[in-house]
Amino acid sequence: MNKKVSLFLIFIAFLIVSCTKDEPDEIVPIPKNINNSYIFMGHTYASNITIDERLESFDFTPYEQIWLGGDVCAETTKDFNTLIYLDGIFDLGNTNTHWTLGNHDIRNGNIDWIVYVTKKKTFHVQYFNNITLLVLNTNLSYGGVIDCESINAQFKLINEVCDTIQKSSHLIVLTHNVVWGDIYDNMMVEEYANTVNSSILFRCSPDQNFKESVFPLFDNVMRREIQVIFIAGDFGQNATSYEFITEIGMVFLGSGIASDIPYNEQFPTWGLPDKVLVFDHDTLNRDISWQFLDLDLFKIKI
Repeated sequence: MNKKVSLFLIFIAFLIVSCTKDEPDEIVPIPKNINNSYIFMGHTYASNITIDERLESFDFTPYEQIWLGGDVCAETTKDFNTLIYLDGIFDLGNTNTHWTLGNHDIRNGNIDWIVYVTKKKTFHVQYFNNITLLVLNTNLSYGGVIDCESINAQFKLINEVCDTIQKSSHLIVLTHNVVWGDIYDNMMVEEYANTVNSSILFRCSPDQNFKESVFPLFDNVMRREIQVIFIAGDFGQNATSYEFITEIGMVFLGSGIASDIPYNEQFPTWGLPDKVLVFDHDTLNRDISWQFLDLDLFKIKI
């Protein structure tokens, strides 16, 4: 190759570089926060077979996860048609709908109906969006009938989750009963919850409650820099919301409503706005925030 040709090729290469020097080597999309929303509703009943009418027409489409805090109807399992009615509202069989059972949900028995419609065990775990969601059944000793086989199976599940959890940014624990009300002396849960059930068994032989048997497991998870958030649904009659955060960032939340029905006139929340608990999850930054929002301000289905 002669000298003139070489100089010409160098000149052409220079022009190409000069014309493209402001262009990136590759197109890299600007990262954006990816937000997901989850909703928790507790103590939703308006009658034996219906929920609060505002929830009947509620638009749940913005929420990736629906969490039911128990006592969904006053007599949830008295008639199978009630489960069909609830399925039509909450899509109970959806993998993203979860239900922690309340005493009103199970006091007529027929728990197999709930299992059939929800397609889930009454205590189970799901992993999504770097969250581990643990749904517990706090009514395994309801009415003095102690189901030790299920209690110990649930304890085993809790132990396995707490022992193996690694990649999650959060461990969220759903219960109906406020089983964690005596963990810290200054929680004052009795002023907010409908009832505080700290004595409910979470292990048999030896018989141990939540504080004795499983709270140390959750405490260890928290100390591995995985935030633990407890949410209970037995609220609404004394207060519609509850929040307690420890110095190390462990979170205890309570949320429930008291429908506008004559029975609830006796309670302090009568006539006050009902609230539901909504979570906003910034999955990019692995951050979860929450708000207690006025139920009357939510959009309804058209």
